[in-house]
Amino acid sequence: MTTSGDVPPAGSIYFWMHQQGLYQVPPEQVVAALEGREIRPKDWDNYWRGWYKSSLYHRRDVLAVGGGLPQAARMQSLTDYPEHPYLAYPEVQERWVPCTGDGKPLIRWGSGCLTKTDALATKGCETLAENLKGTRRIVVDIDGDHDPEHVDEEVIRYFWKYHELTHVLAKDTGTEIPLSYHLTFTVDRLVPTQHYPAAHIDVVGNARNSIRYFKRKRWNHVPPARLTPEIWDDIMGYVKGKESGGVG
Repeated sequence: MTTSGDVPPAGSIYFWMHQQGLYQVPPEQVVAALEGREIRPKDWDNYWRGWYKSSLYHRRDVLAVGGGLPQAARMQSLTDYPEHPYLAYPEVQERWVPCTGDGKPLIRWGSGCLTKTDALATKGCETLAENLKGTRRIVVDIDGDHDPEHVDEEVIRYFWKYHELTHVLAKDTGTEIPLSYHLTFTVDRLVPTQHYPAAHIDVVGNARNSIRYFKRKRWNHVPPARLTPEIWDDIMGYVKGKESGGVG
């Protein structure tokens, strides 16, 4: 049996479970080592916190080993990206970054993030950000007011059609349609972060450390929709038109 080398303690196994996660001991081996003892939900939560900490930040980057993609992997069909290796695992909980009111991170988030509760409890935290690495979601950032003197009305209006379909975080700009907003989608693929300045669109991916800032944006209270190949093709079709000097 492969374990961290530690014998389960006679008392609480809470911290022991975290260590097993750090060493990436398979869950079935953890159960066998405990020989029928009760494993509480919070024990498993601590196991997975250790597992993700080890996988995403410390022992080895599983996403890089398993096919994480560089910035150069742009404008592909959605099904060309590798399948997410964590689909059978619980969602990553330590993905939150406490920030100041103007969006400055209060931790070195590239080396590890916090649970939402711990992030909110951090001294000086006024807003949050989210590291999408390892999660099953991506964000399409519509940046229509990147240049306040030349607002891109076209991109703002084109993608606003998704605001009733999926999770949207929007800046309150006092206009009919927000001048900038985030569209959040769930995915079963590893999608790299991609920047398209000509289209005023960024894709905040889940294959590498990629942070999305909440700042003072407001949620539309709609859960994230699944990113389908058709939606992805619509996004990339618009981008290709702009990147080639045409229209979306």
